[in-house]
Amino acid sequence: MKTPCLALAAMCAASLAGAAEAPGLVERADARAYSMPAPELEGAALRAFFAGRALFRRQWSPAPAGGNGEGAGLGPLFNRRSCAGCHVRDGRAAPPPPGAAGPARGMAVVLGPHPRFGRQLQDQAVPPARPEGRLSIAWEERAGAFADGSGFSLRAPRYRIRGPGWGPAPLLSPRAAPGVFGLGLIEAVAESEITRPGAGGRVSRVGGVVGRFGWRAERARLRDQVAAAAREDIGLDAPDDITEAEIDALVAYLRGLAVPARRGANGPRARRGEAVFAAAGCPACHRP
Repeated sequence: MKTPCLALAAMCAASLAGAAEAPGLVERADARAYSMPAPELEGAALRAFFAGRALFRRQWSPAPAGGNGEGAGLGPLFNRRSCAGCHVRDGRAAPPPPGAAGPARGMAVVLGPHPRFGRQLQDQAVPPARPEGRLSIAWEERAGAFADGSGFSLRAPRYRIRGPGWGPAPLLSPRAAPGVFGLGLIEAVAESEITRPGAGGRVSRVGGVVGRFGWRAERARLRDQVAAAAREDIGLDAPDDITEAEIDALVAYLRGLAVPARRGANGPRARRGEAVFAAAGCPACHRP
């Protein structure tokens, strides 16, 4: 379904009615709620999970002179030094606050693609390389009114890339890093279930296979998503900068992350919200 992977993971978890004993769910409501292994993991699978977590949090560095190959290591162009630099505690990132002058932490800028700067803006670099540019955000207030006449005010962002070589505003799409928990649940959904008649949403195809991962479900396999993120966000190309075994460990970590069970799902406010969710047509894509 051509929806952000986090939304599908949330609905996979919601469909299990909040039962903590259900596959892939844990009872957590603290700062580590999104960072726990699925209760089913044990033995070698659990060890692979923790090895992947160490890599997910690792601060990558440029390769030392005389290292394992020219250009090996961090960069030379990158967005963050670690996966956790954007996916903080495995949850969704926030956009930079108004007036922020540094790199847009937690947010990637996908380009047109740009003929000079490629598909994604890299706002950090290993010297002597220079960053491609920096995202600037200005906010403007826009007033409106509800159907009953009461007013509201919303903030609208205006984006600009600052740096040499940038002319008029290019075609760009700023995107906050999504949460990475529950990806194993998405991976486990049978393709026939996604493509069956009446399933809702739009199916994204990648080389004839159903896409599941990425902002627009543009990658079919979790491993492809991990390799692409390592390359585009940290500047790590396999196998020179990151080994196949390290990519496998990251996949094991993301595949094993649990989803917090729903809280208060049977309360009156949650029930009213469920009715509004259904009446608005949300289940057409986010199918319980």
